[in-house]
Amino acid sequence: MKPDGERERVISVVFIGTPVTYTDPMPAGTGASLYGLSAVRANQTMELDLASYSSERSQWDANRLLPKLAELKINNGSDFVLGLTEADLFVQGANFVFGLADPRKGAAIVSLHRLRDMATGKKLGERVFKEVAHEVGHLVGLGHCENPSCIMSFARTVQDVDARLPYLCQECSSKILAAKG
Repeated sequence: MKPDGERERVISVVFIGTPVTYTDPMPAGTGASLYGLSAVRANQTMELDLASYSSERSQWDANRLLPKLAELKINNGSDFVLGLTEADLFVQGANFVFGLADPRKGAAIVSLHRLRDMATGKKLGERVFKEVAHEVGHLVGLGHCENPSCIMSFARTVQDVDARLPYLCQECSSKILAAKG
């Protein structure tokens, strides 16, 4: 329980697909903590839905995976749910996405597929942290930021992800504080 009597908000972390070789929930937990959320690892995993797969693209449609994640959120009783996957994700109009969030559903997904580019260990953990913090930022109401060093800036490449600082800019921080107050 929070000191002011408010219930602590929880985000469940779900691993999607088999095999998921990245099983460290810590970057997800610390990414969620930027917004005062407590992250818990869900007991279950989620299989990739073949209806979400595009054989033409050899990728998975992130928009089609989010509703299943939202169901897990409801079943777990958490405020939000975050899926981590090795699958290469896309949305219509983009070659790929690192992640996607739907604030109305309270669900987000982050793919490690392209974050792995030339990254292991600490570098991969930093990228996962930044992408999780970015998508969770959308879940709590933030949009994309024009400041390229802000964690809420849009990333087209892993170099853009690497260029982000591991925190919110002053303007985005202010928006979070205003929403709480």
